[in-house]
Amino acid sequence: MLELALTSFATLFVIIDPPGNLPIFISLTANTPAAHQRAMAIKAPIIALCVLLLFALAGESLLSFIGVEMSAFRIAGGLMLLLVAFEMVFDLRGKRRSDSAHQIHRRKQQAAGAAGAAAAQPAAQASADQGDDGNPPPVDISVFPMAIPILAGPGAITTVLLLMSQQTEGGVGDAVVLGVVVVLMAMCMALFLLSSKLDKLLGDTVTSVLTRLFGVILAALSIQFIIDGAQQAFHLTS
Repeated sequence: MLELALTSFATLFVIIDPPGNLPIFISLTANTPAAHQRAMAIKAPIIALCVLLLFALAGESLLSFIGVEMSAFRIAGGLMLLLVAFEMVFDLRGKRRSDSAHQIHRRKQQAAGAAGAAAAQPAAQASADQGDDGNPPPVDISVFPMAIPILAGPGAITTVLLLMSQQTEGGVGDAVVLGVVVVLMAMCMALFLLSSKLDKLLGDTVTSVLTRLFGVILAALSIQFIIDGAQQAFHLTS
């Protein structure tokens, strides 16, 4: 059992890569309230854990039932991850938040004009909708992209399915693999909860450089997912 635990941990650790995902989490939660960062740090690993456990216990049956092959899952996950990498490299998240703020402001003005009470509209209501600093509420990144596909991506799902399918120890072997998944998600949560302190140590310049650097790495990783999925789908050799 110890050998199985070590093998499963080493394999999934490389695939999930908790330390490597920390700069990604920092960049995706940059300039957001501390409470929001803590919520994302807790929710993302929990959601990813639920996804991995679901696929570990019923993944093959579920995909077979809906007629989806793992190759298609790899390509879809790679495409979604590529969109996140594109935003990180070109720093589009700040522009998107600014555009969202303007849209909220325009909608509120239109609503106030239709009601004939634009001048009497409480400023506090606008602050509640946009946040105390006048910006729109921070985006919930716990489900996408942190939980899926960064933590529980095609690689992690495929690895969990493979480890579960190879078990000949019965329920004990399955429990070991599931326990390793829980430990790794707990490790991710601990690192994410420390992200605010680590972000202060890094500083804005270093964070900006790391954001773009890991954006490029994410882009390469997403392309690799797509290539692997295409090779598997068309039975090609690397």
